[in-house]
Amino acid sequence: GMAFGTGNHATTRLCVEGLLNYSSLLAQEELTTSCVVDAGCGSGILALSAWLMGFRNVSAFDIDGDSIRICHENAAMNQLDRTVEFTTCGLDAGIPEGGADILLANILANVLTDNCATLLRGLRDRPGSTLVLSGILQGEMDAVQAAYLETASAMQWPFEVTRTTLGQWGCLTLARLPKPTR
Repeated sequence: GMAFGTGNHATTRLCVEGLLNYSSLLAQEELTTSCVVDAGCGSGILALSAWLMGFRNVSAFDIDGDSIRICHENAAMNQLDRTVEFTTCGLDAGIPEGGADILLANILANVLTDNCATLLRGLRDRPGSTLVLSGILQGEMDAVQAAYLETASAMQWPFEVTRTTLGQWGCLTLARLPKPTR
């Protein structure tokens, strides 16, 4: 359709890989209760994939109303009606109060960088909460990572960063670490 995300693009595949890695660390009960948010969901493929992996607290949002319409069409086509909550809104309104256990953002690098504080605040305040960032060309990875680590440091939130690439595209996964004790 008109929205981004067929599941074949490298950035989508990298996000799904990040979601699979995160889910592999969880017990079944944690899987069903973990809050998954797909920011800038496009066609809804990441949110619907999360549901198919066993996550049951899944929401997704996009600023484009056509994208949300297509998300609903894709959910219906895959017999996933009324599984994922799809909403037309921006970052501030789309991230639930209390944050997400895993927040997926497959958006252009400049948008990711411009919104790093909002996306970091969109995570739950606990070790293990994870931010998966894609839509980043390999040549942009260092700058995006530096922006996120600088912002996280100012917030006094330590993160472990994992970098993955596929073709010319990259993905950054930031997993919150316990805060150091003084």
